Amino acid sequence: MCRREEEKSPRQDEGAGVTPDYTASTDKPTIHAIESHNIGGELFPVMIDPVAFDRKPTNPETGGITNRFRFDESTYQLITAEQLRDAIIHGHTVCYGCFEKCVDGQKFGHSKFIGQRLMAVDIDNAHEDKTPIEFWEYGFLDVPRAIDRCLHGLGQLPLIVYESFNSTESHPKFRLVLDLGEVVTDYNEAHEQILDVLALFPEADRNGKCELPDCLFFGTTPANGQYWSSDRLKGWS
Repeated sequence: MCRREEEKSPRQDEGAGVTPDYTASTDKPTIHAIESHNIGGELFPVMIDPVAFDRKPTNPETGGITNRFRFDESTYQLITAEQLRDAIIHGHTVCYGCFEKCVDGQKFGHSKFIGQRLMAVDIDNAHEDKTPIEFWEYGFLDVPRAIDRCLHGLGQLPLIVYESFNSTESHPKFRLVLDLGEVVTDYNEAHEQILDVLALFPEADRNGKCELPDCLFFGTTPANGQYWSSDRLKGWS
């Protein structure tokens, strides 16, 4: 489990969607498939929107993403960390909690929750009203310090780190993708584990949604900075 150490515990340019194949398994998703595929840590259950964006989606477009996650079975995938990274840097939105498909206007919820293995921390370096805030005397939290905090606070490297669409040199914004260590099949337990990790990051987005298993995390573009455990992140190990 991803517990704090001290506790020991389309492309959307003009509306044309792009749907690369990031699927590592053609099996229908079940909790048994998730468990069997992830014991070795090679494949991870996630939900990936098939429509890619090269900018931050608008509110109506975000509604479309949510509907695809609710009703499109193809969004549920078992993939490697490298495949996940490729999906993210090519603009695909990810939901790290996995849910059964909805019918008749149903929404994601406790009864639809299947499981969650990964989570993301959205580092906005901002107040709740989105105005920039430098939390520390050295300024904004940057990627090297965030990775160091993961190592010393959680005892692990992030699987993936990437800058978000709106990140700038003067106001860095990025996301850390972390492994919970096992598939958590209880919604409340997944929520608690996410909160446990977020307690280490006061710089993270605090809109109330990012702490939930059904939070949407937008992708980015290849031009933005990105790091992952199989190459550049190993410099911190």
